[in-house]
Amino acid sequence: MSHFSNGKTKSPNYGINAGSCSVGFNYHFNSNAITMLEPEMPEFGKKYVQSVVYSAGLKVYDNLLGNKYLATSCSYNIERRVSLKRKFGAGADFFYDGSIKEALASTDGTPEKDFAKLIRVGVHASYAIRYKQMVLGMQLGHYLYSKYIVLTPVYFRISVQYMVTENLAAGVSIKSHMGKADTLEWGIGYSW
Repeated sequence: MSHFSNGKTKSPNYGINAGSCSVGFNYHFNSNAITMLEPEMPEFGKKYVQSVVYSAGLKVYDNLLGNKYLATSCSYNIERRVSLKRKFGAGADFFYDGSIKEALASTDGTPEKDFAKLIRVGVHASYAIRYKQMVLGMQLGHYLYSKYIVLTPVYFRISVQYMVTENLAAGVSIKSHMGKADTLEWGIGYSW
C-alpha cells in the first residue's frame, strides 16, 4: 500500500492511496556450490539511548486561504535497544503550530495571539529500525496539553533519518491525526 500526499503544505490536501502486488523468483545459472560465511556480529554498547530532535516545516490551515505557517517541534526520546537493528522507547514532544492562529480565530476573523494556545505538549511510544546509516522511526502519541484538537488527541509520526555521525542525525518526518497529514517536518537530532 502506498500513500502520496503533499504533507499539508497546500490545501486541500487530498491524498492518493494505491495498492499493489508483486511476485518474483530467483534462479542460479551457475551450479557451483555457494559457501555462506557467518559474519561476526559486533556488540552494541549501551542498552539505552537518549536523543533530542528539533524539526520545523511550513503548513497551511484547511480553510483554502493558502497562508503558510511555521510549525516546529522538539522531541526527547529514551529508547532501549533490543538488537543491533531495533529499539523501543518513550518520550515527550513540544509542538508549536502557527496555523492554530487561524483555527482559533475569533468570529470577526482576528487571529489568535496567545502563545499558550499555539503550543501542544504530548507523550509518545516509539519504535525504530536501523539499516546501516538509515533509521526508520514511528511514534504514537497523545496530547497532554492542547487548546486545539483537530480530530483526536492522538497523533502518529513516521520519520526517516540519516545518521551523519554516530551521534548526529538529519531527517524528515510527517505527523498525522487519524490518517490525515498535519505537518511535514525537516529535522536534526543528537543522541547519546
